[in-house]
Amino acid sequence: MSMGRSSSSNFRSRTGSHGARDLIAGHGRNSRRISQMHVNILHPQLQTMVEQWQMRERPTLETENGEGSLLLESEGVADVFNLSAFGEIISVVFPWFMANVRTTLDVKLSDFKHQLFEQIAPMKWARFSTKPQDYVFRQLNNFGEIEVIFNDDQPLSKLELHGTFPMLFLFQPDGINRDNELMGDISHCLGYPLDKLEESLDEELRQFRASLWSRTKKTCLNRGLEGTSHYAFPEEQYLCVSEQCPRDLDSKVKAAKLYYQLFWRKRKAEQTGVCDKMLKVEIEFDCEFTPYTLLVHFLDEMRRMNIFDPEDPADENWILQLAGRTTYMTNPDVKLTSYDGVRSDLESYRCPGFVVRRESIVLKDFARPKPLYEPHYVRAHERKMALDVLSVSIDSTPKQTKNSDKVMTDFRPTASLQQVSLWDLDANLMIRPVAVTGFDFPSETELYVRMEFTVYVGTLTLAAKSTTKVNAQFAKWNKDMYTFDLYMKDMPPSAVLSVRVFYGKVRLNSEETEVGWVNMSLTDWRDELRQGQFVFNLWAPEPSANRSRIGENGAKIGTNAAVTIEISSYGGRVRMPSQGQYTYLVEHRISWVETVNIMGDDYESCIKDPGYKRLQMLVKKHESGLELPDDEQRHIWAWRRYIQKQEPDLLIVLSELKFVWTDRENFSELYVMLEKWKPPSVAAALTLLGKRCTDRVIRKFAVEKLNDQLSPVTFHLFILPLIQALKYEPRAQSEVGMMLLTRALSDYRIGHRLFWLLRSEIARLSSDFTNHKLRNYRDCEMKSEEYRRISLLMEAYLRGNEEHIKTIIRQVDMVDELTRISTAVKGLPKEAANCKLREELRSICHKMENMDSPLDPVYKLGEMMYLFSIFVSMLP
Repeated sequence: MSMGRSSSSNFRSRTGSHGARDLIAGHGRNSRRISQMHVNILHPQLQTMVEQWQMRERPTLETENGEGSLLLESEGVADVFNLSAFGEIISVVFPWFMANVRTTLDVKLSDFKHQLFEQIAPMKWARFSTKPQDYVFRQLNNFGEIEVIFNDDQPLSKLELHGTFPMLFLFQPDGINRDNELMGDISHCLGYPLDKLEESLDEELRQFRASLWSRTKKTCLNRGLEGTSHYAFPEEQYLCVSEQCPRDLDSKVKAAKLYYQLFWRKRKAEQTGVCDKMLKVEIEFDCEFTPYTLLVHFLDEMRRMNIFDPEDPADENWILQLAGRTTYMTNPDVKLTSYDGVRSDLESYRCPGFVVRRESIVLKDFARPKPLYEPHYVRAHERKMALDVLSVSIDSTPKQTKNSDKVMTDFRPTASLQQVSLWDLDANLMIRPVAVTGFDFPSETELYVRMEFTVYVGTLTLAAKSTTKVNAQFAKWNKDMYTFDLYMKDMPPSAVLSVRVFYGKVRLNSEETEVGWVNMSLTDWRDELRQGQFVFNLWAPEPSANRSRIGENGAKIGTNAAVTIEISSYGGRVRMPSQGQYTYLVEHRISWVETVNIMGDDYESCIKDPGYKRLQMLVKKHESGLELPDDEQRHIWAWRRYIQKQEPDLLIVLSELKFVWTDRENFSELYVMLEKWKPPSVAAALTLLGKRCTDRVIRKFAVEKLNDQLSPVTFHLFILPLIQALKYEPRAQSEVGMMLLTRALSDYRIGHRLFWLLRSEIARLSSDFTNHKLRNYRDCEMKSEEYRRISLLMEAYLRGNEEHIKTIIRQVDMVDELTRISTAVKGLPKEAANCKLREELRSICHKMENMDSPLDPVYKLGEMMYLFSIFVSMLP
């Protein structure tokens, strides 16, 4: 690399004092063209920016010939920095001067930036940093906006430098170091670089990531931030606010003569964390005590003994901390016997212990967190949305139909004339098999291959077709479409297409072998019908495979087989009906005739109705796994209003009736009824979130009711089944994931548990890749839909929990170290394993002391007693 200049040792800024004509002065065709375009800059924002830059403070610097100005006469000017022998000339504006640079457009921005700062080393100015990592590029886009370029891994050719003013601007953004540090911390917690995850995201996952950030930002603004309402304040878990102490427990405690023991220390000792010589006060057990009444009795006893600390202010408030744990009891309405820790001690014939803490000292550990830093991908997403809006024709109006209403709006900002509703289609579903690729069939000559299509909702098959058998050597079909017995107007919005591929010998009665399978929703993440050709990677036919999984095998685990199919196109985007359309249809239908009208308001009269006994019998028959004929399904449907008001848990049965999902009038009415449906039990709601129900409307309803019923005290008990429910979500954007994120950011203990459960899922998926002995398994992970969804959910949580991320890093390091040590000693004899274990722990024990436990943050890990550690093998 060289710098084209004269023999003079002086340098001149490209915005010399000779006016705007010097801004882009230079030699050659590109320089002359750019200079001509600069004579009259039409864009006012750009003109203002250039004028402000010209009025900047003029720096001076030392050169080899003495003090010299950056702004000199025309002689001795460094016109071009040559970073390559050939290439384009780009003007790069530094905060204190500008340079014309000749470079190839294939170079990455990160490399380009480092090369620039190497060349300008003699031109540094003390006020500004010359570290490339402290700067970010900006560019003037086609819409006249200055936008930040956060992705340094892309080449220059990807940027909008093809215009008449090819310039890049370098600046030091506020918080860039914080963003880089946070990305590094998140990568550490995830176990792989966040940049790799970003590169693997498709359009759906980028939208999901932006939605997660929006929820994170909203939750962090609304969560508790002060006092005992702080989201990280560890209130001891309790069973029920109004629960009374059980009589048998009261009798047990009195028989054992148990009591409450409270420990107190002076203010200075509490501030320094000294626990020696604490005063112990014993108070007789009373089952009616609450934290407030126990503190009142304690303070009375202290006054009686004339014990006090003169350094305590008169208005000091006190809090009870459970001994041995960093949890507190502050709810004045909860009985002490309702708290988990107290109840556990009493049941075990132990006297509960409490540390009396000063509220002012305790709350210092729960300060308001600093504001969130908006990540770069949010700004990129917002810009993309703005470009989508600008790409819409100004006078374009979405097509209206005779059944449309004011709620019928598009989900995308790029709405255009080529858009219709699913209910505008007058045709049956048609699919064409195209080819099977990536599978090595046996070398036998007379083999055939066929596809089997099934359209289903939950556990119900709506339509099915089997293709003709074709020669496995070519595995291609002709251009004939297969027409399904499924009218498009009656297709449920959550219908799923299952494709299975088989091959066998041509001779009669030969046994078939499955190649693979895949389940894909017939609608995409925009809530629009899939149209055209698609290539789906198949899942291997493993006996233990979860065949309820919706999504393709992007990581190609176990097989490289893929299937190509074509879904009939309709000449434009086809969106699913809106809730307003369902309501309109139910209110204006004319074809429905009720034979039985069970309103369900009067429970007593309903259960006396002869049809009620039949309803109960049919429900039991359905739950036993028997298929109900059409007339029995109609009888259950006739009792839907009773079920809605009196037995909401039977929504599970209604959602599994084929009668409901084969007619749009039926499932439209069910959707409308959900708006006033009585809340089901927690167990029923969790069932609806399992693999038996794939309908998004019903799953959303189940999440909303669960969220209403589960308090912060009980929510942690259901985190694991909710994580499992994520596997059955047909799309990345799901109400389950949003609820988990919201609860995790609102309660630190819930978030801690969620993080480690999600990380265990990541470890499980990683082990799947390694067990299949895949090459470049880390790249395969990034192609796994489930892996990326969980990773994005973890990233959103960590961004909203930045205050505790350093603690999480220590915990991650601890678990990784213990995993490494366990692997190292696993194959050794018992004595050798114990010696090796103690030796390893001795060298790293300082990293694992005085920190929150990964199992539960309310427990603090103290000094490690590594000399007493032993290795216990799980093998027989």
